[in-house]
Amino acid sequence: NLDMIWMGRALIADPDAPNKMMNNKYEDVRPCIRCNEGCLGRFFKGGQMRCSTNPFVGREALAESLMFMRSQEKKKVVVVGGGPAGLEAARVSKELGHDVTLFEKSDHIGGNAAIACIPSFKKDIEELLDWYKHTLKNLGVEVKLGESASADKIKKMAPDVIFVATGSSHLKPNVSGVDGANVVTASDVLTGKAPIANGKKVAIVGSGLVGIETALHMHEQGMRGIQVIEMRDEAYEEIISINKLTINEMLAKTDIQIKTSAKVCSFDEKGLSYIDADKNIQHIDADAVVLAVGFVPENGVFEELKNICPKVYRVGDCRKVGLIYDAVESGAWTALEKY
Repeated sequence: NLDMIWMGRALIADPDAPNKMMNNKYEDVRPCIRCNEGCLGRFFKGGQMRCSTNPFVGREALAESLMFMRSQEKKKVVVVGGGPAGLEAARVSKELGHDVTLFEKSDHIGGNAAIACIPSFKKDIEELLDWYKHTLKNLGVEVKLGESASADKIKKMAPDVIFVATGSSHLKPNVSGVDGANVVTASDVLTGKAPIANGKKVAIVGSGLVGIETALHMHEQGMRGIQVIEMRDEAYEEIISINKLTINEMLAKTDIQIKTSAKVCSFDEKGLSYIDADKNIQHIDADAVVLAVGFVPENGVFEELKNICPKVYRVGDCRKVGLIYDAVESGAWTALEKY
């Protein structure tokens, strides 16, 4: 028995959470993923309050008015891609009263977010994906897993609106040896497609969020002596300050080494070479090199579908690579504004 329960960020993600909980509707609660991007991150930068999982925070009145204006005529909507942007576009479209079908070529939803939640310290993202599964099912969105959206298939459906949310893929730097057998992506390491046995020497190229979290995950799995290579003067500089504190604490408990001001100039079967701050070429021995140098939009499907109907929109990473916050924002507001 409790006299009071205090909730902070959880109420930003879902202001109605207490009512849902009191009515035993826990699965309906939109979760906070503790990313700090929309709330504390924007606050520290002087921006207005936002939320990675609740795209209408701070703009509730505008969203409600647009929901009213846009829900007058039922349309047939196709969403291609089941990452955060596609899931949110599908959710908002269905809330507007439209007939929505979502295609996801893999056997699960989530896109890159499904990979991001593999490390034990990122399981909050998995809760968000579970919420989308539950919510889209309850709303009646038809989700077709393991099914690609070919141009012929979509034409036969005669949609009024198409949202393309095909995400992004790892950027491969234009560097000699990048296609070597020992050079793999962070996503393939996290998913187990490129397993690296403990005891091997590992170098990770890129100290952004993906590179650092991959290093921490591998260390958690028993890997030791990981080296992270960063071309900039500061590691993970784009990460907001409050999250840096947590990462610093986690790194302090490991033997992960980070080399900054180190620009990779080539890969080989024994590791990689880089140019240091003094313009000297150095070599790092590594059995495996893991790429985490960013992502590029996947726009092949958009090019195939863009002329099927007058309203074809890109949302999420295939429009502009960003965080979950950016993807959900893109999916929600594009769906709300473009009908």
